[in-house]
This record gives sequence, C-alpha cells and structure tokens, in this order.
Amino acid sequence: MAIKFEKIKPGMRLADIHKYGVGNTTVRAEGLWWVDVISVDAEKRTAVVRWNGNREETYSERELTRLCVKDSVKVKRHEAGDYEGSWLVRGRR
Repeated sequence: MAIKFEKIKPGMRLADIHKYGVGNTTVRAEGLWWVDVISVDAEKRTAVVRWNGNREETYSERELTRLCVKDSVKVKRHEAGDYEGSWLVRGRR
C-alpha cells in the first residue's frame, strides 16, 4: 500500500516496486528497490531521497506517494517471491 506524504519522515526506508524490461525482450518483470529518505520539505511537498544507494534526488509528492512502506503486504509478497514475473527472476519455467 502506498504511503501518504504526511507520514514520510527523514530516515525512513521505503520500497519502490515497479515493472521493468528483462533484457532485450518484450518480457516484463516486477522489481523491488529501496529508497532512503534524507530530508522532507513539507512546504514544497518534496523530499530528497537516495534510490537504491545511488546519488541523492528530489522526489515530488506524486513520486513519493507511489512508494510502499517496508511492512506492507506488497513488499512482503515480493520478498517471498509471490509476484508477477517471479519465475523470470528465480529461473523457474
């Protein structure tokens, strides 16, 4: 489940779950990446985040509310391997 902007605090670790292309094919898989919140600007409704350990970026409220909290059902399903495209990542056929 997505998080509301008002609940986002510096130091939080959120999950970015979205589909991506697998290799040079039209096949799609679902991936999970961690987003660390560095600072939050409530006035501008933005936050400085570090996505998957990369350089810091500024996310708008729209981008932030698409992220999931660590304990959400969607994250737990993904970590358990029960998601669309999981057979691609695990190598099952």
